[in-house]
Amino acid sequence: MLIVILGPPGAGKGTHAKELEKILGIPHISTGALLRLEVASRTELGRKIEKVIAAGELVSDDIMADYVEKILRANPKGVILDGYPRNINQAKKLDELSKKLNRKLDYVINCNIEDEVIIERLKNRLVCPTCGR
Repeated sequence: MLIVILGPPGAGKGTHAKELEKILGIPHISTGALLRLEVASRTELGRKIEKVIAAGELVSDDIMADYVEKILRANPKGVILDGYPRNINQAKKLDELSKKLNRKLDYVINCNIEDEVIIERLKNRLVCPTCGR
């Protein structure tokens, strides 16, 4: 099973994903959290990602696609993707990848929420000074 949850920060993607994880028994994969873990692990990919982020850039669509492929291969029963895809090019790459791995996209959940609610939620969100999460 492959589920994608879309929406801006503060829209509730992680909250919904955690509930679905409990109900469906498939892992919730927050690509942002995994990228931070990769950086903290000091892997070759993590060092690449760290340089990109330190330069104030976004991780390339190709690196993200490779990373998501690794995630999908490691979870043959399914995953709930939170934070991927973020743009049209990544969506196309996910479509190509799902065909390549013979995995269909079962559900896309769009967390649509008013800007004022997001601002209020993000104002009250705590951030760890060490890891940025």
